[in-house]
Amino acid sequence: MTAADASPRMSDTAGTVWAYIQNWSARGITLVVFFVLVRILSPAEFGTFAVTMVFLTLGEIFVEQLFGHAIVQRQTLTDAHLNSAFAATLAIGCGLAFGTFFAAPYFASAFDSPDAAPLIKALTPVFLFMALASVPAALLHRALDYRTLARRTALSNLLSGIVAIAAALGGLGVWTFVLQQLVYQAVSTVVLWRSEAWRPHCAMDRTALYELFHFSGRVTLGKVLDLIETRLVELVVAKSLGIEALGNFALAVRAQMAATQLIAAPLWLSSISIFAHKQSDREVLLAAVHDRSQLAALLVMPVFLFAAATGDVLVPTVFGEHWLSAVAPFQILCLLGALRSFTWLYLSLLQAVGAAGAVAANTFARTVATIGALPFLLPYGPAGVATSLLIGQLAALPFIFYSVLASSGLKPMQIVSTAVKPSICAISAAVLGFIMVKFRPVGLPNLVAVSAGIAVSSFVFTLLILFAMPGRLAQMAASLPARFVDPVVRFLDVVKRFEDSVRAGCYMAVLTAHGSVRADTPPVEDAILVFPDCCAVGGSVDDHALFGGLIDLLRQSGATTARVVCHPGVQLPNVGGITLNPLPIWGRLGFARQMARELAGASALVVVGADVLDGFYSRYESLLRLGLAKFAADHGVPALLCSFSFNAHADPATVAAFRKLPPGVQLLCRDSVSRDRLQKIVGNRVQLTADVAYLLSPSAESQLGTGVANWLSSCDRRSGPVIGWNLSPHSLLLLSTEQRSNAAKASANVIERLVKERDASVVLIPHDFRKHASDQALLMELLNHIPIAVRQRVMLAEGPYAAADVKEVCQEFDLVLTGRMRLMIAALGRNVPVLAVEYQGKFAGALAHFDLTDAYVLQPQEVCSSELLFKRVCVQLDELPATRIKIQIHLSRVQVLASSHLLESFRG
Repeated sequence: MTAADASPRMSDTAGTVWAYIQNWSARGITLVVFFVLVRILSPAEFGTFAVTMVFLTLGEIFVEQLFGHAIVQRQTLTDAHLNSAFAATLAIGCGLAFGTFFAAPYFASAFDSPDAAPLIKALTPVFLFMALASVPAALLHRALDYRTLARRTALSNLLSGIVAIAAALGGLGVWTFVLQQLVYQAVSTVVLWRSEAWRPHCAMDRTALYELFHFSGRVTLGKVLDLIETRLVELVVAKSLGIEALGNFALAVRAQMAATQLIAAPLWLSSISIFAHKQSDREVLLAAVHDRSQLAALLVMPVFLFAAATGDVLVPTVFGEHWLSAVAPFQILCLLGALRSFTWLYLSLLQAVGAAGAVAANTFARTVATIGALPFLLPYGPAGVATSLLIGQLAALPFIFYSVLASSGLKPMQIVSTAVKPSICAISAAVLGFIMVKFRPVGLPNLVAVSAGIAVSSFVFTLLILFAMPGRLAQMAASLPARFVDPVVRFLDVVKRFEDSVRAGCYMAVLTAHGSVRADTPPVEDAILVFPDCCAVGGSVDDHALFGGLIDLLRQSGATTARVVCHPGVQLPNVGGITLNPLPIWGRLGFARQMARELAGASALVVVGADVLDGFYSRYESLLRLGLAKFAADHGVPALLCSFSFNAHADPATVAAFRKLPPGVQLLCRDSVSRDRLQKIVGNRVQLTADVAYLLSPSAESQLGTGVANWLSSCDRRSGPVIGWNLSPHSLLLLSTEQRSNAAKASANVIERLVKERDASVVLIPHDFRKHASDQALLMELLNHIPIAVRQRVMLAEGPYAAADVKEVCQEFDLVLTGRMRLMIAALGRNVPVLAVEYQGKFAGALAHFDLTDAYVLQPQEVCSSELLFKRVCVQLDELPATRIKIQIHLSRVQVLASSHLLESFRG
């Protein structure tokens, strides 16, 4: 194994940014020269250069990229692979250079373009430079080291650009392109060898070469098919329609390719490396695919659509009035570019996971469809030829998506959902830009028209996308540099809350419009239940504790059935003694009518609020729950908002919604702090209860409890306390990343001292295993900071497990430190004292049920200090007997408080 197998040298985001910098530096000056020459050259002269470009493409396929993709994709890479690839590439480069030199006159003559022969001969040294650069460049791509690649291409393009501009000003015409290519390839090769540490040895390993070619051969086949689809089509145009028609078509192709190289190609290229590094972890890979598909939808696709919409004036404005015949093919090819912003990203995925055969098969299908359509469309000139390329891509779509689904595990809706909102927004904005350009005032300068069209389209797209997906944009903004994150996220949060208000208002308008359905709805003798997370009812341990407590209460009430509102496809947890029927109609506007009918026929509506009724996490989710309760009460159905807390700085829209709730909605706050906050808004109608999780029964057969008990009996301990230790990213949410890391180190230090000075045994007990809120990751970090000698007295509980298991294992503890509400409740329900990490004042309110003061509450900042944390834990250990008595005195009353109001409502 070589250094090539090391981890990437930079993050995904940094790699992508540098990929863009590299491409822009590589293409920037090239484009300047291109734009200058296109305004000088005639379509016929440009057609001549297009003929010569066929040979340059051959070099890219068979020399520059031959083994590069295999080097990037392979998980294990040896020196034998690299040496063999280098030797084979150099041999092919030399052969292609000599073959091209001697074939140039015959090729030029075949296409009635004798001026192309000297151009082709002059370009032959490029093949040698490509051969020398191929392997070192692939190693840099493999390592995501686009910073080095960017520096290389910036210098190469600076020097080649200076030469090209001087040649253009000197009147050298199409020879400018040739000089630019030669200088660029020569300089970039020299700079590359000075930047990459790898050096070749004179060795050829046939086995290693076969392993590389087994993958690269299929990729190369796909590239050859691409060549047939693009360059062969150009040659057909030259032969059938003439050099001038080829010039117009070639300009449209080069202009579209320029946009592709600047906007799309860096995303595709960096994605191959990123997907290849993540291919061993399917979940991580699929998350990366989703993120990068979203980037393609937001950054790449709109550019092509806006260019297509304004093509009527964009092409003559940029390239000159003599290129009007290139407008139609340019617009069609821009539509192709918008489509390929997704399809080629998925081809990058197939290539990264080693499905090169699928890439070749898809390219073959596209090429066959293009060539098949070409004879029918060729009479329509360059626009018809461009349409054949678009038809070919459309025909290949089913093959692409089938291959992606089969190779990656992506589901069809995951692909579709990524693109729906951005596509609708981009198409709407592009249509507006097209209308502005098409119906522009007579005499309006082209430059003003195209600038206005693109500016308005961009503004409208930005506006639409902000309102369509602000939450997703906020997630993406988290990868920005720290100084940009806060203002961007704050702005997006304002937009998200406005959008939530609009969505909730529309939903309630539809719900209210169907309020008359009660008379036609037969009553159903069961309640409708709404839990805090309708996407995964009982998905986290915390949510499962609420779910289990409420189901136990329903059994006590004599209920045998209930309906649970959820998202489509959600599987409800299995419970005994009661039948739960899912209502997969949560949240979507299209389900509002059915929701009205279900509510109208229910015996009661029970909304378990937890911490999702104050708008802190989602205004929409809070307003929807409050709106459903209001609708139910207005139509004579008992409605309860139970087991919820309330933020000190609640969302203003949810505060207004609480004020509008009719008297028929019962408000059952789970702690005195929340009750006092809400009473200031709605008056004394708020009743104090306790969390329904107190009613959860412990598991009779808990592997978690058995495992902890066995570990405690086997480890080397005397009579010291047993502490359940939970460190949660949720409770440390408002701390910085550095502070959260310090919290893990401080906890490790305190645990070490407790083991040594108090003879303690510690069980690290995760209470949430979801990736976005995992306690396990933070506790693993904590465990890694504990010295090896102490770890025999520390156990990390292995999950996942259920809330009932947690309640069962709590009987093994003398003290529990936690930032999770339901873990605290499980401990208190087993008469175990707790030290809770405060979050929004909710823990203090819950502890007040047991007459436990702020002495049992830690502020998040205190968790970051090992001295303060150690002192607070020791104080609680010294007071364990008195604290247990307090808990025992109040526990039965708290359990009654959690159940009495709900039981009365259920028995109604």
